[in-house]
Amino acid sequence: MRIALTVAILSALVGAEAFAGSGSPTLAAGETLTISTSVVYRDIKVCNDSASQGDLLAAFGSNEPVRLAPGMCQWDRGDRITLRNESAQTIASTYRVSTCSEPRGH
Repeated sequence: MRIALTVAILSALVGAEAFAGSGSPTLAAGETLTISTSVVYRDIKVCNDSASQGDLLAAFGSNEPVRLAPGMCQWDRGDRITLRNESAQTIASTYRVSTCSEPRGH
C-alpha cells in the first residue's frame, strides 16, 4: 500500500511525465514524451519497434540523444528518457529499466 501511494505521489509531482519501470509508448508524428524512470541513475534499454515507419530519438538523462532506426535498441544510464518521433508516421517503442545488474544483451 505504501509503495503504491509513493508511486502515485511521484507521478502527480512530475505532471505530464510518466514514472515507470517499463512500457511500450506509441508516438504520433513529431510527438515527444519524457519518462521519469527512477530517482537515481539506472540502466535503461530503449527500442524502436521493427515495424515503425521512422526514426526515434532517445535521450537518456541529460545525455545527447541517439537516433534509433526501426528495429534498433540502445542501452544507457539515466534517471529519465526523452523519446521523440522524428518521422511523419506513428512509431512504436519499448523501454525497460534495470533494477539489478542484468546482462545488457537481453
